[in-house]
Amino acid sequence: MTGSFNFIAPVPSFENNNWQGYAVRTTREFTTTSRASRMVYQYLGQFSDQLLATARKSVLFSLDELPSYHRALVLLDRSFK
Repeated sequence: MTGSFNFIAPVPSFENNNWQGYAVRTTREFTTTSRASRMVYQYLGQFSDQLLATARKSVLFSLDELPSYHRALVLLDRSFK
């Protein structure tokens, strides 16, 4: 049996709508897989056109396609500790 744990905390932004954190799977350690991953959340508002448009584009983006602010929050150049 496995589960997951998510932690997020607000980060300073112009609209105070960004959170940075991580998710962890509770499972045995394997040297070939990762149990933890960084996450960035952005609150888009309720029932807005932006929310629907974003949901319809839900795909994986390359690092170069992300806005620079989000790129800085993801910290892909640093190992997770």
